[in-house]
Amino acid sequence: MKLRWIILAVAGAFVALGAIYHIAFPASAWQATPGKKFIGLRVTTLEHERLTLVQAMGRWAALQVCFCIVFPLAAMVAVLGCIAVPLAFLILMGDGRSPWDAMVGTQVVD
Repeated sequence: MKLRWIILAVAGAFVALGAIYHIAFPASAWQATPGKKFIGLRVTTLEHERLTLVQAMGRWAALQVCFCIVFPLAAMVAVLGCIAVPLAFLILMGDGRSPWDAMVGTQVVD
């Protein structure tokens, strides 16, 4: 029983650190996580302005929805051999933005 709480605490710490990383960096003056900054990308609003903390939190929440719900469902569709390829093209090829950026009105620019 004690091991379960330790595992939950460690998992919670990783989620919290990941949230801080993906919220604080894009909302900072860097406007990017270190990896994006290294390759010269920035996360901005559609008006090329810096994200507010609320927008960065929304972007992170939308990312979680995509990774926890949308992408696993898409994987199930692919495994079942249904319309995964056309669906992926519709999702990813629209205006070049990721689904989580489209959900909250942000974009990654160079």
